[in-house]
Amino acid sequence: MDSVRTTAADEAQKIHQAIFGRPAPDIIQTRYTEACLTMEGLNTPDQPILMGEILDRVRDLEALELAARRRGRLHPLVLRFRLMVRLAETRPENRDLFVNSRRRRMAGWAAAVYGGLRTGFKLLKGFFLLRKVRRA
Repeated sequence: MDSVRTTAADEAQKIHQAIFGRPAPDIIQTRYTEACLTMEGLNTPDQPILMGEILDRVRDLEALELAARRRGRLHPLVLRFRLMVRLAETRPENRDLFVNSRRRRMAGWAAAVYGGLRTGFKLLKGFFLLRKVRRA
């Protein structure tokens, strides 16, 4: 049980870092670990080996998750990313990441264009990573 908690804690750090670019706070890490132990779909018989390999070998987890979600593959990884985002939404320090309270039309358009281009790049990169993971 302790090894599962350690693995989940490591996963929490890597996934939070991939999404938000900073380490996960302790409360997020704890809640993530608890959820991993109880959520259906997150745990499959080959999951610990597969997730360990992915988290160790892939540097751009965000790109891989985006491509996996698009292709309907690596369902446990996609669920883990969703879980992390939902947990992060609950933290007051992340409010500005999820809610825009300012009215700036040009900045909004620029952010949308940048986000679209970044997503396209990440998706292409993710497709290559997905092929690499499938071959391994």
